[in-house]
Amino acid sequence: MKNPVCLVDGDEAGSEFASKAKEKDIKCYSLKEAGSTFKDIEDLFSKEMREKFKLDSKKFNNAVQFKNAVENENIKVDEKTRKNFEKVFSLITRES
Repeated sequence: MKNPVCLVDGDEAGSEFASKAKEKDIKCYSLKEAGSTFKDIEDLFSKEMREKFKLDSKKFNNAVQFKNAVENENIKVDEKTRKNFEKVFSLITRES
């Protein structure tokens, strides 16, 4: 059986999900564990990237367009965004 790992926002809903996941022995990390300035997934992106791709609107279509642009190598994430994601991945791989 695979061991799932969840990453949740650092808000109340994320905390509730994390509690339920831990009851089922699922590893769950909160964004705030990776950095005090991270509450929502959007906080991992630089201000410039959030504005350019309208990520703060939390609309599904904007997120899909952004994901596709990265996958198709039409855009590269900037240094600040990359470093923020590295903090999260470091937390998960260090603890897993």
